[in-house]
Amino acid sequence: MSILLEYIWLDGYETPNLRSKIKVVQDWDGDPPVWNFDGSSTQQAPGNNSECLLNPVRVYSRDKSHYFIFCEVLNADGSSHVTNARAKLRSLKNNFCAKEFWWGFEQEYFITNKSIPLGFPEDGYPEPHGIYYCGVGG
Repeated sequence: MSILLEYIWLDGYETPNLRSKIKVVQDWDGDPPVWNFDGSSTQQAPGNNSECLLNPVRVYSRDKSHYFIFCEVLNADGSSHVTNARAKLRSLKNNFCAKEFWWGFEQEYFITNKSIPLGFPEDGYPEPHGIYYCGVGG
């Protein structure tokens, strides 16, 4: 049975975009290998030295034959790429974990329809944000 390993990462544009490429394998032990990509096509390397590495960080199963592999970007020598925010956060975490701080990361996003957030009235604005904050299922 063919198994799809879909590697997913953030590119190097000012507002990062998701990128992905798929590796098709026949057998898989659940440990995704490091893979490479052309960083000159994603604003992450010059054309004359374009190899970047995809270092798997987390694997999610879509089903038994398709896996999403979230990756961080490394330079060809294995060092952290300048666009690799995860490496910067990991460094902060490692420096401050001994201090026993409690902290986390938050990412906000909006689903839009014709440039208007989904659920907004077409001719105005919704009620104050209280009912929407951390809401699910809009």
